[in-house]
Amino acid sequence: MARGVRGGESALVVCFDNTPEDVVSALTEGPGLSSSKVASDVGIVNASVNDVSLGDRFRVFDIDSPADLTGVGMRIGKELDGLADEDGRVRVLYDSISTALMYRDGKTVYKFLRKAVGDCVGRGALVIALLDTGIPEEYEEERILGIFDGDVEFRSE
Repeated sequence: MARGVRGGESALVVCFDNTPEDVVSALTEGPGLSSSKVASDVGIVNASVNDVSLGDRFRVFDIDSPADLTGVGMRIGKELDGLADEDGRVRVLYDSISTALMYRDGKTVYKFLRKAVGDCVGRGALVIALLDTGIPEEYEEERILGIFDGDVEFRSE
């Protein structure tokens, strides 16, 4: 996400798991971005249960609950309109679909993702979603992965 923003793209992070504070910290660490660049070019939809305020400086939009997928989807659409530059280049990160699956059933999350990811891609966005393997049932995991053009598996070992 930081690489894209450094390259002139905007970013939207949809937090089901990490807090907005975690996102800003990760983007500004090391050879990261300045906090002013993050404030201007990164939007954060906070659907996590963590209530951390970053003040008015950053573009953080709180959703009441990770279960409110309708509210999340509406905010994503609104933020994509506000973040897209003249080329429409924006990166979207869903962090983490596994957490959404703890609050809603797999069928509902699948429908939400199919619509939300489709809207993002339709606007020219690069979409990345984090999904812990083994969290959803295998059938749900396969359906969800089918929404995306590819998947990359990381192992902690």
